[in-house]
Amino acid sequence: MSELSIKNAAITRTGYDYQDLIGIEILIEYYRDPDRYEWVQLESEDSEFGALEDVVAALPDGTFELAQVKFTPRPDIYPLNWEWLLEKKPRGTSRLQKWAASLQALTLKGKVKSACLRTNRRPDVDFEKSLRNTVIDLDALDASVRTKIEGQLGGVDQTSSFFSNFEFKHSEKMIDRLEATLRGRLVPSSTNSEGWLLLLHQARRWASLRNEPQPDGRITHKHLTQIISRNRPQPLSQDFRIPPGYEPPSLQFHEDLMRRVADRPGIWVLWGSPGRGKSTYLSYAVDQLRAHDIPAIRHHYFLSLADSGDRNYFADIASSLMDQMVVRYGEAVKGLEEAPTELRKWVEACGAHFAMQAKPFVVVIDGLDHVAREYADLGQMNQLFNALLPCPPNVTVLVGTQKVADSHLPFRLVQHSVDESWIEVPSMDRDAVHRWIIMQHKAGRVLLSDVHSNRTEQHELGSIGDAFYDISMGHPLHLIYSFEAMVRGGLAFDAEEIGRLPSCPEGDIRKYYAGLWRELSPSAKQTIHAIAGSGFRWTEDGLRRCFGPIEEIDHLLEFQRSGVAPFHGSLLAFASERSDHSASFKALLPRIETWLKSDAPKFQRWGWLWIIQALNGNEQDLLNATTRQWAINSLVEGWPSEQIVEILSRAEELAFSRDDFVRTTELRTLKTRVENGPEFQVQNFGQFCEVAIRTASNIESVVFSADQLGSLGSDEIVTLVKTTPDRSSDIIEDAFEELRRRVNLWIELRHRPDSDFELLVRHFLEVAAIYPQTDVTRAIRFLKGFRVDGSRNSSFRTFVAFLRREKRSDLLIRAAKALNGEKDISWRLQIEDALVIVASTTGQDVSKAYAPRSQVSPLLSCWRHFHKSTDKQRHVSLPDPSASIRKEHEYGRNPDAENYFVSVFFTALANCLHGHEVAGTAPDGWAGEAFENLTNLAKDIAAGRAQLSFAAPYYAARDIEPVRNDRITNPEGTQYSSFVHALSDIAVGLHAIKTPAGRTLRVSSDEIRTARSSKHWNEDSWMAAQIESGLALLETSMAQLALDSAVAVEARSVTESNQRADRWIELARYALLYELPATSLLARAANSLIGYGWRKDPWIYDVLDSIEDVHLGGANVIPLLDKIVPIIEMITEFTDGKGTNHARVALIEKVARISRTSHSILFTPHCERRPSSCGSRPSETHRAN
Repeated sequence: MSELSIKNAAITRTGYDYQDLIGIEILIEYYRDPDRYEWVQLESEDSEFGALEDVVAALPDGTFELAQVKFTPRPDIYPLNWEWLLEKKPRGTSRLQKWAASLQALTLKGKVKSACLRTNRRPDVDFEKSLRNTVIDLDALDASVRTKIEGQLGGVDQTSSFFSNFEFKHSEKMIDRLEATLRGRLVPSSTNSEGWLLLLHQARRWASLRNEPQPDGRITHKHLTQIISRNRPQPLSQDFRIPPGYEPPSLQFHEDLMRRVADRPGIWVLWGSPGRGKSTYLSYAVDQLRAHDIPAIRHHYFLSLADSGDRNYFADIASSLMDQMVVRYGEAVKGLEEAPTELRKWVEACGAHFAMQAKPFVVVIDGLDHVAREYADLGQMNQLFNALLPCPPNVTVLVGTQKVADSHLPFRLVQHSVDESWIEVPSMDRDAVHRWIIMQHKAGRVLLSDVHSNRTEQHELGSIGDAFYDISMGHPLHLIYSFEAMVRGGLAFDAEEIGRLPSCPEGDIRKYYAGLWRELSPSAKQTIHAIAGSGFRWTEDGLRRCFGPIEEIDHLLEFQRSGVAPFHGSLLAFASERSDHSASFKALLPRIETWLKSDAPKFQRWGWLWIIQALNGNEQDLLNATTRQWAINSLVEGWPSEQIVEILSRAEELAFSRDDFVRTTELRTLKTRVENGPEFQVQNFGQFCEVAIRTASNIESVVFSADQLGSLGSDEIVTLVKTTPDRSSDIIEDAFEELRRRVNLWIELRHRPDSDFELLVRHFLEVAAIYPQTDVTRAIRFLKGFRVDGSRNSSFRTFVAFLRREKRSDLLIRAAKALNGEKDISWRLQIEDALVIVASTTGQDVSKAYAPRSQVSPLLSCWRHFHKSTDKQRHVSLPDPSASIRKEHEYGRNPDAENYFVSVFFTALANCLHGHEVAGTAPDGWAGEAFENLTNLAKDIAAGRAQLSFAAPYYAARDIEPVRNDRITNPEGTQYSSFVHALSDIAVGLHAIKTPAGRTLRVSSDEIRTARSSKHWNEDSWMAAQIESGLALLETSMAQLALDSAVAVEARSVTESNQRADRWIELARYALLYELPATSLLARAANSLIGYGWRKDPWIYDVLDSIEDVHLGGANVIPLLDKIVPIIEMITEFTDGKGTNHARVALIEKVARISRTSHSILFTPHCERRPSSCGSRPSETHRAN
């Protein structure tokens, strides 16, 4: 935080926050060393400590460590000096006097271990002159200052005693840096972000509320463990993962269900009300079935908010179930036709197969209630159940759903199930609650009372479990609320104390809320109304400033990175449905608006101020400021497009309510373009977001996304990770674990197409390359598990490319060491190539970091030769062209051919350098010419006839003619394109070899000019290669010239809007790579992003119809036609023509109907510019007229 950025009104509040952080620093030391203190107090009210009460720590020997904390927002203006320490009012006492008096009283009792001032003030010259480390040397004081001090402190002896026992710890970090430092000590080693935020909240609570934690305000190590522990209850998951330590709500219920499924094949329906954990239990049940060797497959109609696939389509469901059968139970379905219509035969085959083993075959179908809610047509679900029911012999169909009307269920399920087959998931029984309490106790979160010291721990925990069960009736959410209420208050767990907590009548959480509501203070009710009505994440400070303390309800809340959230959505539903909610929230709007204007973080202000203003009666900004330029600016600043859409939706509704249909249409159009642009107008919106967020340093957007992790797509998770500035952040760890979970889920369910899985794996590998704790040996084992050679090898290449881009030499070296088998050679050689490139860009000496014991890659062999390695490498055969140089090629780049040419060159060069012959078979056709060129260059470099330089391959290819006017899929065209890409890789490899060991070297301007003069040079391809590889090889000035040239070319050309958006994004990424200004490039990308749709966008016809309607209304539309004609003239150049080809004809028809005179006036200038085109089609023009 800048020394200038704290508002005057916030100085006092920030000072308290700073004091809390100093307290937390001592609490962290206590947490790490439980024997260090007996207890710690923040803002002690014990009169014994007098003016040294900010932080008091009691040591086991009965002495105290005392810290007094002082903060200033401007340490550059307000120093630590004698004037500040000695200043006082006429009848008052100075700071020094207060501290000295308190210290003297405690010293006389022998209770002081240490005492100090902790401040971010910096000593001035005079004060610093008297400091010896943190202690004042009285002999170094000016006589006048010493006299004044002795006068205040009561004489020479008192002064000497005070300064010999009091330290001045100055120049502490500013508040944001201090918080980041302390957070780093706990996260992720000891807790997660939520644990850290909860500790911040509790520190504020302990410092603010009398006798908190109860009963005496003394924080013990057990209190810290309760808060910091990772094993806190988590909000109920929406993705049905099985939480660590999960147990079924009742062991008896679970055993009964397992027996029914195993012993009585048929249809069973498991149902439960919201919040009971039905789907989590079903996931657990499937795991248990498989653990007992009972075959089971499953489908969930709803997996998570992040799953964007249509999980209702019968063919996809059948394919998923059949894939599971093939992978898990292949012998049972061998030889069967793989078609969705054959699903029943497959299930019958599995039932018959496992009948011979005396095992049932179980099919689990979960989430039927989601189909009823989200799809109007139950036809697809009926098709599935027509295939499954009636159950084939030895087959159990286990269904999961909430209770819904029969009309919302598949007909066959209603027809074949009976009342006995419907089984309710129960609440937790008494034993389950006991086990849960024991689990919390093992995590250190149960603070046992000393009242019943004669009881055993087991007996005490049993009593506590009974008490929790009695008030919660086994409702899991109420159990968590009640438990957290005890923890937050610092209360010792005692059956009587637990019994005083609000109960959950009939196990209905809404009745718990109603009972709690009656006891809440008005400010606590206002807080809940505000959270329920505002729609955004509040900061804790914002809630306190607007509505007061939140301690009454903090057990209902979750403290997340982006702000305070309800632990469970049912709280907001309860508040929103209250009859007084609307009026209560409306009364709070002035306070909310004021906070958003003056104190809210930038994200909340940008995203919700106009909305709240409009609700509060000030509608102008929402109605008028939501312009196209505002949308572009918002995208460029890295704000979420979803919130832009939300703001535009609110503005559209407002305009419509005012009968302003012109503005409504304008807002609807803009909203639609912002909504559709990220998906349809660019190839990778995440790349735009990455540059925008990093350029704007928009950390708030990163934090917001991190708290929505479960609902992000895998591509959005990659963007989140790449925009997280701190690579050690637990955000990256959470993202890595989330993607790993999704990969494992796909492997189990196979619920999406293979192409989706390949993309998911790509995203997972990209994050794994960034995550600091990636176990690269496990990643390699995972990649080796791919059954198809092509997918296995391409995924490995992708992973290596990501490791190279992230410059992860540590993981590359570990991977190379792990790949030590004969079958691993090709993969290890790729790793070694990447290691050479990374080392050249990071200044690492490969020979010191990596000591191979066997044959190395040709590139590494060349590097070792030029860097004076004495190792003699054996002859290596040139690669066989038959696998890479083919007669038929698919459209697009051909990595196999590119790698072939690169391998030919460096293998030939390595052989020449070590005195071996260049031997190999040249491919037929055009590739043979490239082969000869590359091997000759290798010989020339080895013999010293050619330079070892970036430009060498381009200069050597000067006599090769480019392949022009050939289809890219033809052999020669594909081979030439691959050769051009290979030249770039060869140039980078030669530059890496040339770079001195332990240093970095940019490509010189002469080298790049020589390369650019080649007829094989492709500037766009070179720019893209740098971006994708993360290699900034040019001097910044050269990169700026390249960027300026590319910008100029793009600015004067007309291209399809999607290509234009992608190109501006690419140029912005290039600017980011070289740390050049990117904002204007992002603005141009955003302009194209929300511009005219490149494909099948019929908007132009609506515009023309509107112009005709305006004309029919009597207005002059000639100015409008003047604007639209040049746009329509170019429309097939900035779209692909599909949907816009007839725009010119439609324009002519409209003009003809509006005014024949206008027709000639508008088209005369056009005909003068293009007489041939005007004269070539007179009959068509006549027919149009």
